[in-house]
Amino acid sequence: MWSYALVETLPELPPGILSLDIETTGLDYHRDSVVVITVASPEQAWVVDCRRIPRGAVASWLHRLFRERKVIIHNTLFDVAFLATAYGIAEPAAGSIWDTKLVEAVLEGGRDEGWRDFSLRHLSEKYLGLSLDKMWQSSFAADGDLSEEQVRYAAYDALVLHGIQREQGRRLRSTPSLLRVVALEHHAVRGFWEMQRRGVGVDLAVLEQERQRWEREASALRQRLQGRLTRRIIGAREAKLAEAEERLRFWNEALEAELARHESVWRAGVADPSWVESLRRDWLGYQVTEKVTVDDAEILSWLDPERGLRRYLQRVGQRFRRENPRPPRPRVDILAPINLLSAQQLLEALNAELQEAGIPPIANTEAKVLRGLLGMDEDLDSNVLRPLLRYKELEKLLDFAEQIREHTREGRLYPDWQPIGAATGRASCRNPNVMAQPKAAGFRRAFVARDGHVLVTADYSQIELRIMAALSGDPEMTRAFIDGLDLHRLTASRIFGIAEEEVTEKQRKIGKQVNFGTLYGMGPRRLVAELAAQGIRISLEDAQAALDGWRRTFSVAAALIREWGEKALRDGYVETALGRRRNFVDPSDSFEAAAVARRGGNLPIQGTAADIMKLAMGEQAGMGLVLQVHDELVIEVPEENAEEAAERIRETMRRCAEEVLGGFPVQVDVTVGRTWAEESE
Repeated sequence: MWSYALVETLPELPPGILSLDIETTGLDYHRDSVVVITVASPEQAWVVDCRRIPRGAVASWLHRLFRERKVIIHNTLFDVAFLATAYGIAEPAAGSIWDTKLVEAVLEGGRDEGWRDFSLRHLSEKYLGLSLDKMWQSSFAADGDLSEEQVRYAAYDALVLHGIQREQGRRLRSTPSLLRVVALEHHAVRGFWEMQRRGVGVDLAVLEQERQRWEREASALRQRLQGRLTRRIIGAREAKLAEAEERLRFWNEALEAELARHESVWRAGVADPSWVESLRRDWLGYQVTEKVTVDDAEILSWLDPERGLRRYLQRVGQRFRRENPRPPRPRVDILAPINLLSAQQLLEALNAELQEAGIPPIANTEAKVLRGLLGMDEDLDSNVLRPLLRYKELEKLLDFAEQIREHTREGRLYPDWQPIGAATGRASCRNPNVMAQPKAAGFRRAFVARDGHVLVTADYSQIELRIMAALSGDPEMTRAFIDGLDLHRLTASRIFGIAEEEVTEKQRKIGKQVNFGTLYGMGPRRLVAELAAQGIRISLEDAQAALDGWRRTFSVAAALIREWGEKALRDGYVETALGRRRNFVDPSDSFEAAAVARRGGNLPIQGTAADIMKLAMGEQAGMGLVLQVHDELVIEVPEENAEEAAERIRETMRRCAEEVLGGFPVQVDVTVGRTWAEESE
């Protein structure tokens, strides 16, 4: 079917589209090295042992490859990051790459729980029916000859890409709207590649200062919570200990009864010659321990009138212990402070608190469950739930700070980016996940520009609400943005039936929570909890009234959200403004149906925001991208060009969003500083 060859000279590039794959000594492009570069036409693969070829020659050859050919790659970020580090290659030309991993993510669009399996092995089996043996993946070393198995493995990794690309192309042609999304993803990958290559500066001294502050706050909260919750588990500990002691007492009584019964049997049978046959049936060959088995000589010794009873009862006791293990007696320090990191202890204490407050018990102690309890009891909110949620947040911060320290190299942090990390089309990253950093946690002070540079932070303001207004054409929401009104204040005025100038700050916060929460299908219980987390208490009835007020005020937007949810259930998918699809499996019950409708009602908003950001990223590639977090870009630029760069970045981001939204006005907030801060420094 295919042919391949191991070569130690750089092959001439054949005409037409080519595929490329690399084999490395590991997965870290900063520490590991490239062993093999394989290029392939649809029928032939050349496995290049680049260890045998001068670096400059390989670099020139790669430069020509990416400039003169369209190249199929699986996971561009990985391969290009290695090739850039090893050979200094420049960013591939726009439109020169077909990334089979990215394309598959677009095609699948969250179709089922396994939608993230875009491995080359999976796609080869799916499209070609060919199973790739990945046992050779980690076998490549910096020196030594390549085996035939390694060469074949490297060749097939490149050769299968042509068939995968061909089949993906057929699927795309059957859904033409996705062609634009695929082009967008390939456009945006240049920005992700730049972020992966550049990294972002980290001031570890500042991070350590923040870490110490978080540790002090966590320690104070730990003591406060232990003072309240430890008493709740003392009773549980005492009950557990009493239960264990009771089980041990029953076990001892059973052992004593068993010994007493067998003593009676021995005394009745020792003088009866026929009893020995009964003993043989019950005991002969019985394995008392791994090394001891009862034999006939031992059975006969039990008939000794003087020593037989003691020997017999010893074996009876051993058999009982083997078949009925002694219950353990837990070592419990009844008065020890509760371990807040023990889910079991914390659950016991919280359910005791909830029982006292007349609230049903919970099944776990996840933060989202705890937030759902907010607003039900003021004492519980103030003295347990909010302190505990903050403590959990601090523990995450401390863990995150350690991850940053661990992954920072020579003052730069290089997260691993995934251009499509969610079914909505949004990106993700890991090692560490900088997208999970809390905005006001002090982390941003630790992210810094290199000498002679500044960080330009550009953030789409209220982008999801603007998308809602643009896609729905809701007159009230549109008027608010066109006239430059405070949408949250407007919403609050309609909810509470007062003039906008009479809206208090507390009421505005309620309006803001309702505005954003409604886009995500928030119900009254969740609204109560989210507001309680901000120290605002409202009843369940008032929360429902607020949500109903939003739907009356923005009735056109509310109707479209409902229509999207119905489409998700009816057609099994919904689309963003650019045609990205989010696929859904058929729900099996009413709970799943409600979840599909809720996610379907939100996807066109959140997914369109992802599309806008990726369009902006592709346009900003080459400017100095270092971070992309939700609706925000961080770009490192020379200090002398900061003002000009900031305005260019603002204008580019605005233009990209308005292009997607048909000219609907958007706002981009831009700050400039030495650190990734929320305000200019």
